[in-house]
Amino acid sequence: MYQGVIHGACYRVTFREGLSAENGESLAKPVSLSLCVRDRTRSVRFAGRADVLPKSGDAALPIQTVNLSEVDLVLRRISNLNLMRPIESGYLDQPVPTYEQADFSGSLSEEIWTGQDKVALDLNRDVTTRLPLAEVIGGLDAGIYTLQARVPGADIYDSPTALNGLSSAISG
Repeated sequence: MYQGVIHGACYRVTFREGLSAENGESLAKPVSLSLCVRDRTRSVRFAGRADVLPKSGDAALPIQTVNLSEVDLVLRRISNLNLMRPIESGYLDQPVPTYEQADFSGSLSEEIWTGQDKVALDLNRDVTTRLPLAEVIGGLDAGIYTLQARVPGADIYDSPTALNGLSSAISG
């Protein structure tokens, strides 16, 4: 992390004549450089690790984003028969590592819903948005579900996905 500089800003830096190097040499004349600090990398993560959602009109999950206006979402259900394997694998109440998400989504869970949602955008700042889920979970049975959020169009290895912990439950 840079200190004293701001993401997205440009600076002009001048190294003055006579500035010494470690080897004893020094600048013969001033050197000016124009430097820009890039914008923060787009990212998404859940504010909490696990939540119990009521089947009511105000069911929502907080999500934290940087430099995004929308996120891709995938809701999955963990069957009661598959519940022991995720617990034994240490997935309970913690994010599923990127390299294990393919196995998790393929053999441990069933995809229930996919979609996108808008999130608040404030350039180069962490922004928390409540994702309304009442419409999505309204017809679902009580159970254990996960919600995955991704940066739209990004490779999961370049921009990891956020996966809400397995104890995300929908109460009946």
